[in-house]
Amino acid sequence: MRINIIWNLLSVVLPALSALVLIPEIISNLSSELFGLLSIIWSFVAFGMMLDFGLGKSITYNLSKSKQQSSRNEIISSGIIISICICVFLIVFIPVLSDSYLRSIDIRLEFYDRVISSILLGVILCIQVGISFFRGVSESELDFKKISLIRMLVGVITYLGPWLASVYTDKLYIIILPIFFVRLIGLFFYSKNHLLHVLKNERSLNKSIVLDILSFGGWLSVSNILVMIMMQSDRILVGYHLSPNEVTTYAIPYELTIKLMIIVGAIASVIFPLLVRNINKDIKKANFIFFKSLLLSVFILIAPIISIYIWGGGILEFWLKSEVEILSVDIAQVLVIGVLINIFSSLFFTYSQAAGYIKYISIYQFIQMPIYIMMIIFTIDNYGIVGVAYSWVARVIIDVVYYFILFLIFNSKRSLGNVYTS
Repeated sequence: MRINIIWNLLSVVLPALSALVLIPEIISNLSSELFGLLSIIWSFVAFGMMLDFGLGKSITYNLSKSKQQSSRNEIISSGIIISICICVFLIVFIPVLSDSYLRSIDIRLEFYDRVISSILLGVILCIQVGISFFRGVSESELDFKKISLIRMLVGVITYLGPWLASVYTDKLYIIILPIFFVRLIGLFFYSKNHLLHVLKNERSLNKSIVLDILSFGGWLSVSNILVMIMMQSDRILVGYHLSPNEVTTYAIPYELTIKLMIIVGAIASVIFPLLVRNINKDIKKANFIFFKSLLLSVFILIAPIISIYIWGGGILEFWLKSEVEILSVDIAQVLVIGVLINIFSSLFFTYSQAAGYIKYISIYQFIQMPIYIMMIIFTIDNYGIVGVAYSWVARVIIDVVYYFILFLIFNSKRSLGNVYTS
């Protein structure tokens, strides 16, 4: 597990450093409004795997439980067919929704720029579905070296490409074009070995396997979409109720602080297949893996969290190489407290998924989403963008309480089951 975590951490450090170095340069090249839009696109791309209708993690979940090679081949074949269906859906609806949003906000984009950008976003998210699927296969095999190398390439170009484009143009579709090309390359390297293996073997669509994939993935997709809406809603609502300039004021500290959670995500993706393999047959081993990962996450992140809280203004000015608004400093201090709490929330969330509680997670998030959106609107109207940051922290606190309760329920059931078995 240790070497896999190291590979995964390496795969997030280089892209994160690229973001820290290049985002200030991009801000200096683009207008505040255009950078605000690019920030939203980055967020959609980062959470594009949440639009795969739960397929990637469902594949990891089902393959991690599977013991026979023939069953694994059927799972992969069925997953490819489901991926194609999801892509058809995304390529139709995402450009329409994106174009509608770009027309509704107060920013000047030429017609062809708006349309091409909307289509590109749909295609990028479609490619992301394929990446998510084949990465799920690789994660079930614990092949984190290959995953990490591809993620490093894709992650760096996601920021390096727009920066290079922003030097020469202010056309949105040209700025996001490198994001499209690098994901296409990433999909090729993720899929080539698994795709060749499937083509060489007999391919079949097993209905029971499809139902297993869709059962876990269906609830997970609901969870992913709700999470994506909540993750994007703060900046989208700030842009809608205030202005794209206010989005930038909020997005700058958000981009700085939320990057810390990439490390937790790297650790969570490593332990998920290990938890699935052990959680029902060796609960002590599963809990040992979980708490070891929790302590490791806190150990890695506690120093940068404290640094941002104490010296947030200086860090932002050093990062941007210019003075920052006091509001951005205040937002950074609020958000970084939420990041500390979110370490626990994210890992208890991963444990609950591995325990098969995805249905209860989705129902909780379905109830939570409208309340959270109303909270954001209320805080925007009454406290401005700093209030939005407090809304985010409040949501994270409620999350960690709920997922910890699921953790206690699962472990109490396993303890009772062991008593009855003995």
